[in-house]
Amino acid sequence: MQTHYILLIVFLLVIALLGIIFWAIKTLRENEQFYYKSNIIDNKINDISYKWFVKFLVNSQFTIDKLCLRLPIQNRYEVNDQFKESTDQMRVCIDVFVDRQTPLKSDTIYDDYDSTMKSMKSLLDKAIDNYPESCKVEMCNHFADMCSFIKSDIEDLLEKDVVLGKANVSSCHAKCNQVNI
Repeated sequence: MQTHYILLIVFLLVIALLGIIFWAIKTLRENEQFYYKSNIIDNKINDISYKWFVKFLVNSQFTIDKLCLRLPIQNRYEVNDQFKESTDQMRVCIDVFVDRQTPLKSDTIYDDYDSTMKSMKSLLDKAIDNYPESCKVEMCNHFADMCSFIKSDIEDLLEKDVVLGKANVSSCHAKCNQVNI
């Protein structure tokens, strides 16, 4: 009679142990999927930032090349060197933005975006200070396009991605609309 109780208790313990093991495996898989999706989103922030920054660099280099055609050869090297130096500093700003947003922090992304773009704008203003007015306008237009494209892509990412369900999208939109470079 006691052996039946012992077998019953052992059987119930084995069933409970198997249940705990299956529950742990299920939980680990769910967490793995969440982190996998989070890493994809982190890569999206990286892709968004660098895609538009590279487009800005290409358009700006075209503008610089047009400017250099009007300058003597000695001045061309100086203008190109100044431009490359300022773009390197801007690239550092973008790197810092991406690093701060990895993993994505939807509650601080627009504050980080705002400070990054303001830093880049001041670097651009220093770089184009001695350029002709038409060149300044073109460069500022390229920069404004880059800022608006990055901002709209970040809005779309926060709005559409289900992993970011924790994000308060309406407050993010309010912060985004306050950011004007």
